[in-house]
Amino acid sequence: MATIFFVAIATALLFIFINTSGKERAQPKKALMPIFSIGCYVFAGYSLYRYFKNAPTITLNKDFIIFNNETFSIGDIEKVELTGKRPFKYAGTYSMEAATLSFKDGVTKYIFDDMYSNSWEIKSFLKQVVVEKKNPSRLT
Repeated sequence: MATIFFVAIATALLFIFINTSGKERAQPKKALMPIFSIGCYVFAGYSLYRYFKNAPTITLNKDFIIFNNETFSIGDIEKVELTGKRPFKYAGTYSMEAATLSFKDGVTKYIFDDMYSNSWEIKSFLKQVVVEKKNPSRLT
């Protein structure tokens, strides 16, 4: 949503600058419009990058968990916290509800509830396989 907002602001600033640039004498505040527009486009791109960085594609099976290109063994999970507020790094840092996976090599991964429509299934799977050490009845 933030990306759409900043792209809209940037586009509006450019159209205003282009439509008024030849009609009147250049004013200092209108000369800054293209600079602010470029800044809004950059921020929109950055917000998309941060969103996808915080919401990787997750693949689970009984032996491995894969976050985009990073593969971890289920046996390497040292600690699982299925609930709690975790830092979501976007334009700033704010807290969101997430599951936390801490691995033996010191890597910590977050699974943010708001980023995945099936986060409850992921948490249920992790609870069965990692916490309770059961064989899952249905693999996702």
